Amino acid sequence: MNKHLPKHEFTLIADDIRFEIGNKNSLMGVYENDIIFPSLPAELPQLRFFTRLSGGKGDYHFRVSLKNSNGVEQFVGGNETTMTLNGSLHINHGVFPFKVSQEGAYTYTIFIDGKEFCRTVFNVKKAQAS
Repeated sequence: MNKHLPKHEFTLIADDIRFEIGNKNSLMGVYENDIIFPSLPAELPQLRFFTRLSGGKGDYHFRVSLKNSNGVEQFVGGNETTMTLNGSLHINHGVFPFKVSQEGAYTYTIFIDGKEFCRTVFNVKKAQAS
């Protein structure tokens, strides 16, 4: 089989993702670039990452990583995950719970065959007092 890497279409960040009847994914509480907490430190029961890849072909070894604002890995997953691509693929990962202690940029990265493939950066912020 000829192998070629997929294209990263998008990564969405949400409170929850549910797979439903009819091959439907429902995302609840979708975030934009910032996740704002009333105070820090804080914790969410979960934080989900929904990524769409398209156009890939072949067997690939996937790994994901979430690093906090200090560059420390908070989550690593998929070390033994091999997926066969033949068109499009949705990757759904979660962090349970998602704990934050300070403001800053967090980086979610997908690695394919040991190499960085794509990254999504989002900010954790404390709500401004009014």
